[in-house]
Parts: sequence; structure tokens; C-alpha cells
Amino acid sequence: MAGHRDMGRRTFLKTGAAQIALGGYALSRTSRASAANQPDPYGGLKMGAQSYSFRNFSWEDAVARLKQLGLTRMEFYPGHVPETLTPDQRSAVLEKLRAAGVTFPCYGVVGFGADDAKNRRTFEFAKVMGIDTITADPARDSLNSLDALVAEFGIRIAIHNHGPGARYATVEDVLGAMTGHHELIGASVDTGHFERANVNSLEAMKRFGKRIYSVHIKDVDAKGENALFGKGKVDLVGVIQLLREMKFDSLVAIEFEANPENPVPPMEECLKFVRKVIASS
Repeated sequence: MAGHRDMGRRTFLKTGAAQIALGGYALSRTSRASAANQPDPYGGLKMGAQSYSFRNFSWEDAVARLKQLGLTRMEFYPGHVPETLTPDQRSAVLEKLRAAGVTFPCYGVVGFGADDAKNRRTFEFAKVMGIDTITADPARDSLNSLDALVAEFGIRIAIHNHGPGARYATVEDVLGAMTGHHELIGASVDTGHFERANVNSLEAMKRFGKRIYSVHIKDVDAKGENALFGKGKVDLVGVIQLLREMKFDSLVAIEFEANPENPVPPMEECLKFVRKVIASS
């Protein structure tokens, strides 16, 4: 994710005005039964998407596109679902997601600072929304506050590497923040951003091990631009195989930033690559 826009309550209401009938995307009883009898094309990986891929659309349109991809898990970024929503708006989001058969396990990327009350509000929002992992860019002076909050709420913090020049660009940056802190503070691995920072994402994942709490899976070319899976320099075959060997049970979110006006076709190609790797392993 290159960053996020804080749409705020007013913009959220405007984008929500379309009132897409998300219930139409919910699986029928027959299709659910049929799907249950089919082999899992992702080999047990909890594939989903980062909603920043759909940043030019309302959150409801983003859900529709997620369903087009055959996925049912979304990591929403704050530009789609801001923390400033009223209780009624939060309930409306959850009801529409339930109707669409979509879950919301992760949220981010979120910044944290030394203001404990502000940090707490983010955790309270996450609890209401049923989020189990917050993908984060925490300032160093926030970590003691986060220690107490992850313990109290049982919600994980996944520190996100954000590419060259970012606060967390390398494995050492992330490990330095995790060391000496609560075990629920771990890593969110963005394979593309690591490669942009000249870090081998596969080796980074091996170093983090069980402290990986979410993954943004992407490929990048020699210039650091998003590429179709298998066309860039990330060893995605190795990444996918390692995740399966680890029996990774958190969200693996595809994120494709290069084509925001029409992201579904390239994302479909990327997912085909994932399925092919799994089918051949």
C-alpha cells in the first residue's frame, strides 16, 4: 500500500449512497453446498485482498469486485472503512458484509503514536468490527502502549514494511520493534515492498517465522513497479510454498496497485498463478 486517504464519515456516506445490493453476492445454500464439495484451490491458504487495490471505488464496489475474484476475505484500508464511522454506520457495514458472505479479519495500514487514548479507540473499533489483526506503522514511542492493548484486547499488531525510506523498510527495522515486546506484536510481510528495499522477501519470512501475522502478496519489476505474479523479481513460488509449509493461518491478501481503474483482470491473472503453484506442489 502506497498510503491511505482518510475519507471521513461524510465521504463514506456519499460513497455508500449507491446502496449496492451486496446480498445478491451472497452464496445461495445450493452453491455453498457445491463449493463445500470442491477442493480448496488455495491449498488451505486464507486468500483475500487488500482493499487499497480497489481504492478508486466505494467500499461496496470493492466488495463486489472481491466477489468477482472468487474471494471472501478483505483487509480494508481506512480510506474505505474509517474509524470515525458512527455505531449505526459500523453496524450497517457489518450487516452488508454478512449478507455478502465476506469477512473482515484485518485492517490497515494504521499509524500509532504515544497517545494511549487514541490507540485505544483504534482497538475498540477493531473489536466492534471483529478484526483480529491490525496492520500497522507504529511509532517507536507507541510500542509500550501497544503492549498493554494487545494483551487486553487479544488483537494482534502486524508491523508493515513499507519500502525504501520508510520507518520499517528492512527485516532489522521490524525485528527491532518487535524485540522485547508482547508476542502479539509481529510482522505484516509485504513481499513487493521488501524487494523494493532490496530485501529478499522469502528470506525475510523465514526470519520472522511464526511472528508473521499477515501478508500482502505482490510482485514487482526491476523498477519496483507492480507486476503480474511470476513476471517480476519476487520468488512467489517459494513464498507460497513456505506459507503452506508453515500452515500459515492468517490472511494472505493480494494487493495490486498498478491498475486502480480496472484492477480485477490483472488480479485474476495473479490468482491464477497462485492456484497453479498450489496445484503443482
